[in-house]
Amino acid sequence: MRLVLFLFFVFPIVVFSQNDYSFASKKAFKNAETLMITGEIEAALTMFKKIVNDEPTFSEAFLNMSKIEFSKREFENSLIFGKKALENNRVQHSIYSQVGKSFFMLKEYDSSSYYLTLANAYGATTANDYYLLAKSENNQTLYSKSLGHIEEALAKDDSKAEYYYSRANSYLGEGDLSRAKKEYKKSLELNPNQAIVYSKIASINLENNNPEEALLNINKGMENTTEDQKVDFLVLKGNYFIKINEIDKAETSYNDAFDLDNENTAALINQAAILIGKGEYEKAFEKCSTAIELDGTQSEAYFNRGIANEMLKNTMEACSDWEEAFIMGSDKAEEFINSPICND
Repeated sequence: MRLVLFLFFVFPIVVFSQNDYSFASKKAFKNAETLMITGEIEAALTMFKKIVNDEPTFSEAFLNMSKIEFSKREFENSLIFGKKALENNRVQHSIYSQVGKSFFMLKEYDSSSYYLTLANAYGATTANDYYLLAKSENNQTLYSKSLGHIEEALAKDDSKAEYYYSRANSYLGEGDLSRAKKEYKKSLELNPNQAIVYSKIASINLENNNPEEALLNINKGMENTTEDQKVDFLVLKGNYFIKINEIDKAETSYNDAFDLDNENTAALINQAAILIGKGEYEKAFEKCSTAIELDGTQSEAYFNRGIANEMLKNTMEACSDWEEAFIMGSDKAEEFINSPICND
């Protein structure tokens, strides 16, 4: 589950730079911009393309083409046109911002941070500019930097639920569960219909051994969830049942999540844990292997497969799995690597 922000339902007016464009091109640009603002974006895009064909250095036209493609979710095209704008104008902060946002939507977060930082340096200092940079930094686990920029955003505008959500994610990334929970609650005060925020609070409550409070948030989240998000809450509900030692109910929740989405790695990994507890090691091995094929960054999948392999007498494979889990940060795996199992 994730929050997605789209910035160009309303297109801002672009001011001409000092480039010496022809009168005809300037007039065509104004006409295309009018079409863009009134929602006739395909006609506007066609006109902007004609403008840049006649005036290859018309950076403002390339910028608007990028914005149109962004609004259509064509982020590759948005990036191409944004870079074209940048080739001809390296001082306009809105161009750097547009390129940064395009990289963000393509999940190239190191590049998005780079260009959004340049946008700030050239004058992009609205609350939303700082917020976008903070989001990009959170996605690179640069939580300290992100906190600094989200503070700038909140200093300019403290009315946005998503700003508090972003600050909560920064605190969560730093391991400060108390502050994260507080910020998630502030976000809910401003917008109580955010299923993802309820899931975050529920996860913190489970981590803090407050299962009943976690269940309250799981249930509230499920009231606000979409069908696509329901699988995540079923996994959380399974985690709740594990916490209160109702294993059969946990298994039912994980199985229900898997039935909704058989490529959900969290469901697969938790199903494997249940199967290991039941002694069904071959099935657990298969579940973990599927999870690893879908997402090779899940340390818990390697750890659980290591347990399954060890119980199936595949000692070398078990130790290899635990080593992978350890490399990814699993403290539990380190204990097994250093045990007699892997050192005989």
